Amino acid sequence: MKILNPFARIFRSWSWRLAMIYVLVFGMSVLALLAFVYFTTLSSIDADINSGLKSESQAFAKEFERRGPQALILSIKEHITENGSDGSIYLLTDSDFVPILGTIPRWPDEMLKHGDWNSFNVEKIDSNGDYEQLTYGRAILLHLNNGMHLLVGNNLQQRDSFIDIIEQSIIWAIAAMLTLAILGGWFISNNVSKRIELVNRTTRHIMDGYLGERVPITGSNDEFDRLAINLNEMLATINRLMNSMREVTDNIAHDLRSPLTRIKSRLEITLLTERTIEPYRSAIEATIIETDRLLATFNALLLIAETEARIGADLSEAVNLPLVAQDVIELFAPLAESKGMNLRLDHRLLGNDRGLVILGNRNLIFQAIANLIDNAIKYGHNLESNQITVALKPQKRSRTLILSVSDNGTGIPANGPTITDRFVRLENSRTSEGNGLGLSLVKAVAEMHKARLEFTDNHPGLSVRLIFPIMTSENSPHDDSQS
Repeated sequence: MKILNPFARIFRSWSWRLAMIYVLVFGMSVLALLAFVYFTTLSSIDADINSGLKSESQAFAKEFERRGPQALILSIKEHITENGSDGSIYLLTDSDFVPILGTIPRWPDEMLKHGDWNSFNVEKIDSNGDYEQLTYGRAILLHLNNGMHLLVGNNLQQRDSFIDIIEQSIIWAIAAMLTLAILGGWFISNNVSKRIELVNRTTRHIMDGYLGERVPITGSNDEFDRLAINLNEMLATINRLMNSMREVTDNIAHDLRSPLTRIKSRLEITLLTERTIEPYRSAIEATIIETDRLLATFNALLLIAETEARIGADLSEAVNLPLVAQDVIELFAPLAESKGMNLRLDHRLLGNDRGLVILGNRNLIFQAIANLIDNAIKYGHNLESNQITVALKPQKRSRTLILSVSDNGTGIPANGPTITDRFVRLENSRTSEGNGLGLSLVKAVAEMHKARLEFTDNHPGLSVRLIFPIMTSENSPHDDSQS
């Protein structure tokens, strides 16, 4: 069994099967071509022979009709003198098939005495007076008006010799074809195996911990190169996600360690000292506030995960984006006013743009706009201006709708961190409210709705844009009652 295992492994190999398929297809194609050439050549030679014999026999028949038997005999003698050496067969007999003149000594036994075309063995008389079979012949039989019989034929020896040459050539062609097919199959199989082995080697290195390994690209832009490009992009995405997971883990540890430490310290201090009911109540209330923040963080993480996984989200709802934006603004207006900021709604939202709708989930879009406005309230103020502007601008040519939230704050640094990653916050002290998950959720909602999320400089401040595709008649829902 151990001896057969390597062969069994070869036979199970896809590259070996590919080589065998190549040999089979190539071999069948060449065999079909050779068979076509062989039978076409054979048919052409036979057609030429039959045509010549038919023409010659018709010429003899006309000679007999015009000038009689003696002229026919003279004509046959001339043809024997001219063509006798090249395999032509002539035999003129009386009504009893007794030979009168010809190139063969007697009427062939295989030759029918009635009919047109016949095949027979060509014989001659040897030195002992015996008949000796030579080759195979084909002839046409004519029955003349005076009872005589004329046989006009051809010795097929040259034809058979030529066919033998063709058959030998075909045998050599088949041998050459099999050799080339095997070599070609081996070359294809070997090339495919090498390219697949490059992928296997790379994956083994990655499994061994070398996460920076990538599948080599030859530059031929063939199927294997495109596969390698896709695999490398997938590996880069996996590597980026793993790095992001490490950063998320570090940020979670940092963000949760402080509130958990405060909760633990507060409870320990409360237990170590004897106090009245009010200090205990205050400690419990402070603990509840801390746990609410922790729950908010975990809820935000869960919502982002569900959004990215498309769990429980109905995207077939017709959402009137201007109305949703207006509802969010009305909700956050008191908070903005308490922070001394002016939350302004672009007046164009209240005009003809009310009819602009997108397909999606209203609750998630509401949450994404709320996160953008909340960030603007937290970080969008300066000493000169505290203006926050929410605007919608339709793009008729591209069939998109741009929702922008702009502030006059400090903006974001040009080469700063990717602020849509989880737990990323631009302040290193991490003392302000928030958990760094707001823009991560906005990004997830945008990807779910096939929208683009862009960050631009507002001079000063930041302008965040969500670019949604507008609902068209092709993708509109069938609910006609939706306004």
